[in-house]
Amino acid sequence: MWLDLDSAADRARVTRSTINRWIASGRLPAVTVLGRRFVKAQNLLLVERERRLSRSRPGPRLPVKRS
Repeated sequence: MWLDLDSAADRARVTRSTINRWIASGRLPAVTVLGRRFVKAQNLLLVERERRLSRSRPGPRLPVKRS
């Protein structure tokens, strides 16, 4: 299924600007038809999954300052 950028943003619960950034960075492939851009729903799901996984990874541990 193909989604226009507004629908993709609604589905991913992000702004349209975020969708445009993902497209510009190459994370989310898009096609242009008659001046409108569309993304595949499956590709959007993959980007969402990658985003969720990156948020759940623990960050670097800071050294504990011992006195």
